[in-house]
Amino acid sequence: TEAGTRALALARQCGDLSCQGATLNLLAWFEADQAKALKMRQQALAAYVAAGNLHGMAIIIGNLGSMAISMGLYRQARRQLAEADAMHRRMGNQGALAVNSGNLFEAELRMGNLEAARVAGAEAAEIVRTLNFRRFAGWPSGYLGRLALAEGRYAEAVRLYERACEEQGPHNDGVLMALEGDLAHALIKTGEPAKALAATRRAVALHEAKGLAWLDGMDPPFLWWRHAQALAANRRHAEAASALTKAYHFLVD
Repeated sequence: TEAGTRALALARQCGDLSCQGATLNLLAWFEADQAKALKMRQQALAAYVAAGNLHGMAIIIGNLGSMAISMGLYRQARRQLAEADAMHRRMGNQGALAVNSGNLFEAELRMGNLEAARVAGAEAAEIVRTLNFRRFAGWPSGYLGRLALAEGRYAEAVRLYERACEEQGPHNDGVLMALEGDLAHALIKTGEPAKALAATRRAVALHEAKGLAWLDGMDPPFLWWRHAQALAANRRHAEAASALTKAYHFLVD
């Protein structure tokens, strides 16, 4: 953040609007206060608009959509992600389109629109495979796992999540942690609490090894909540209470 703050000051001194937009967007990733992060991204968008930078505008609008998901504003998220989607398509920006489609999948799924989520997930998965996008290698199977879980096909969800974790491997620790948490949830649904706990133990051990940071692709409150559920399913109630407390503190932060 210190380097970003210096970069922003220099960009403002010399009037580099695109650099201002990029730096404000970067600083927003490290800002825990959602209101401050939202203001930074709105300022970034204004800078990119003034610069006429279409690529930057599309990225920020998509990031605003992602923030709207985290705040539970799913319809707003869908509108912003649809706007970003159209811009990425005009530019042929396939990598950003994959991420944007993945966020659209999340918004639609949380609203219960399973068919719309299926379409968005399928497009993101196709791009990830076409580009050999290792950073999100587990997404294609992970999307199918989320849909199977939502539709009550729990055994199938377990198989898909196991495959997703294997495919993701070491390419993105944040995504791997999220997939392990989803796998644990599916395993609890199939009556396999010991395996569920093994999955969340792998995930939280990795999170601890990363200094309990908020990493791209994972949500610490959600991960530790899944761990608490797995512990409770194994009747480790004191440990479950401790994990749930940790999840709560992450959420408050």
